Formats: sequence, structure tokens, C-alpha cells
Amino acid sequence: MKDKSSIDRYAYSDMTFSVDCTGAQGFESIPSVSGRIRGRGHSTWGWEKKPYKIKLDEAASVLGLDKDKDWVLLANYSDKSLMRNTVACQMVCTLDGMAWSPAQYPVDLFINGVYCGVYSFGQQIEISKERVNIQKDSPDADTGFLLEVGGSEDDSVPGVDFFHTDNNLVNFITFKEPSPEEITEEQKDFIKDYMNKAEQAILKGEGYEEYIDVKSFCDWIIIHELTYNTDSCFRRSCYINKDKGGKLKMGPAWDFDLAFGNCNVDDQDYNDWVTVGETYEDAYVTVNWCNYLMENEAFRAQLKERWFEVRDNLISEALNCIDHYSEMLNAGSQQQNFKVWQIWGIKAGYQSWRNANYETFEEQVQYLKDFVNMRVKWIDENI
Repeated sequence: MKDKSSIDRYAYSDMTFSVDCTGAQGFESIPSVSGRIRGRGHSTWGWEKKPYKIKLDEAASVLGLDKDKDWVLLANYSDKSLMRNTVACQMVCTLDGMAWSPAQYPVDLFINGVYCGVYSFGQQIEISKERVNIQKDSPDADTGFLLEVGGSEDDSVPGVDFFHTDNNLVNFITFKEPSPEEITEEQKDFIKDYMNKAEQAILKGEGYEEYIDVKSFCDWIIIHELTYNTDSCFRRSCYINKDKGGKLKMGPAWDFDLAFGNCNVDDQDYNDWVTVGETYEDAYVTVNWCNYLMENEAFRAQLKERWFEVRDNLISEALNCIDHYSEMLNAGSQQQNFKVWQIWGIKAGYQSWRNANYETFEEQVQYLKDFVNMRVKWIDENI
């Protein structure tokens, strides 16, 4: 690989990969392994600080995580705290309803010896025993499914590359596993029919427990409400999985760089339910399954019970993570990052104007803490 400008969005380039954990207690360095690298992401690929996907030639344990070949480097260009993805993923780890959460750690990235800034290094969402542990490679119609929700048509073909539910409450559903190249027509028909049966039950307000794992839906709503993650609320980067013979589960939770009050399409007062879609034209989060579940007394009672069961652990995990990673980043990494990416005083990417007014790392960290406490209070009073 010549330099980072030669990394393509779709085609892999050969590389050697190493991890230097000198001074990072509890982590082991990796001298050098071979692999490949390419770009990744949706709109984030359009920013100057670009995200990457890494595929190692041999599965390896990186930063103490389970062995795998596939890893991601998230740029977090719009996130001036440099830790939103890391904090959110560790918060999700306190919840057991979604079974698995990808780990993300802030790292200093060098490409060919050139410093590229602070990135989040972590696990890619995929079906495996160590990640989303559901049935894989079954020829049966009812197999393990990993679906991604949200996006736009672009050059895709409706009904082939994606589908919508009959009532358009869940849109742009794409197949991650089985892959679009491997999924059979019988498998497509099965999951489309199953999604529509779940939707009808949710609309009717009864019988939905036969199709959806209620605990996973509660945990998914809780983490998205607490972090106010507009971008993943059935809009994009929203994942649903279903094991063979099982029910629909929300998750894994993903993509929090625009969460915690950092997205330019947010309600700037943060006094509403972000998972409940709006009806007006051009709404960013449109009407979806959460609109009906949140109006359902039985589901709302379960959500409320689950909230007060997990809230204290979530708050503690969030604030401890913010303290831990802010101290670690303040040892030099954040200063070097913002020398390369001179974005203080401007709205970086899809960052909110409100958050762009905080023009030091310390102010960004405090904003993050204050946001968590503010959302906890609002949810307590309104759930």
C-alpha cells in the first residue's frame, strides 16, 4: 500500500498490520501480521477522515478480543469527544437482552508511519460463535438472519437488494447474512413473511410476543433513548437478527458517533422519544414499530420495569467510561488528533450546531457527562 489516499472504498489493498500496546496496561502488542484494508461506512466515507475495514489473513486476537479476521477502524470525525462509540458499546455490555455488543477502543492510527488521528478500533458485526451467535450457512428457509435496516435506494433494486415491510414501518431492509449473493428465494420469502407477520401483530397490539424478543426490544430502545441515537433509529445502521427457529431480536447496537446530543437533525431540546418516528414530510426518523410498541400498555410496562432495573448500571458505566477514556486521551492523543484534524470552531460533518459551540476537549467531555445525566432525568420523568 502506497499511502492512505490509495485505499479504495470497495477494493482491498494488501497491508501489514501491527499493534503497539507499550504503556497500555492489560493489552498485548502484535508485532506484524499480514492482511488487507479497504474503506467502509456510508456517508462517513465522504469525509476527509475516513473509516476502514481490515481483513487479516489469519484470525488473531487484537486488544484481548476473541480471534477473528475482520475488524473495523471508525474515524469518528464528527465526534470531538473521540469516545462516543466506545462509551456506548461498553454501556450495551451491561445489558443482556441483545446478547452481544461489539467492543470499540480508541487507538492512535498510523498508516505507513504517518499519524492519522484517534480512531475506534473494534469488532465488525457478523455471524460467528464469538459475535452474533446464530445459525449460519443453513440451506433451510428458516435459517439465521442478520438484517440491516435503513438507507436509500441509490443504485439498488427494490425487492432484490432490499425490501420494505407491507406498511412501510421498516424500510430498506438489506441482507447481511445470508449475503445477497448466497441467500435463496425461499429464505427471502420466509423472512419477508415473518417480518410482516411481526408487523401486523405490533400494529394489532397483541400476539407480537410470538414474533419478537421483547427483552431485546426493550434494551435496544433503552440504549437508543439514553444516548438519543437519532441516526440508528430505523434510519440507518440499525440491525435486527433472527436465529433459526427463533424470534426477531434487535441488535447488535451500532454507530453512536452522532449520539449523545451530537447530530444536526436532533430535537435540540432533547425532550422527546427519539425512537418514536415523526409523521411530517421529510422527517428523519419516520413512523416505525416503536411508535406502536411505545403506545402499547403491556409493552410500555415491561419497558418501564426494565429501565429501572438497568438504569443505575448504565449511568455508572457511562460516567466511569467517560472519566477513564478522557484521562487516557488527554495524555496526548486528543491533542495530536486535533493538530491533524483542525475542526475546533467548525461543525464537523453531521455534528450538531449546539455541540460545535464547545471548542475544547474538556468542554466536549463535560457536555457528554451532562447529556447522560439530563437524559436519565427526562426518561425517569416520562417513562
